[in-house]
Amino acid sequence: MLRDLAHDPTSPTTVIASIHQPSSHLYLTFDSVLVLSGGGELYFGPGGSAPLETLTSKGYPPCPPECSIPDHLLNLASDSEAQSNSAIHVAGGVPAAGPQSGGAASKTELLDGLIGRESRFSHVAKQRDAPLAATFLTQFEVLCGREWKNLLRDKTLFVTHFIVAAVLGIFCGK
Repeated sequence: MLRDLAHDPTSPTTVIASIHQPSSHLYLTFDSVLVLSGGGELYFGPGGSAPLETLTSKGYPPCPPECSIPDHLLNLASDSEAQSNSAIHVAGGVPAAGPQSGGAASKTELLDGLIGRESRFSHVAKQRDAPLAATFLTQFEVLCGREWKNLLRDKTLFVTHFIVAAVLGIFCGK
């Protein structure tokens, strides 16, 4: 249904889905794929077998014949070396050499590429150490307000919450 919505000839709609461990059949319906690893981009581009070709050309292991494409991509994304390479790629904008690239780019070369870019990304490190922008009470107020709006929109949910609270009150009161 989502694919039909995205490929509607009269009014195509962009569909973005976040899926962990899709089936092979579902994976093959994706036009574009973004594979994340360790908080960074491992692959972004066309779906199908294109991620395997791109990642293999970067030095990652090829997909074994008994393994499906999405399972292999998940294995690569879960690999600690892939995560460290992905983190270097995102942090410095320097293309990371694959884990089996035979030393095409050493860590020193990658880190040298980061020099001069440190100031551009220093605000990220400062944000991690900064205190929360909203206090606990402010966050609590916003979340309670959101829950109250949901209860008011859905009368059956409101009645259900009320009945559950009444039944629990009767059981706890006795």
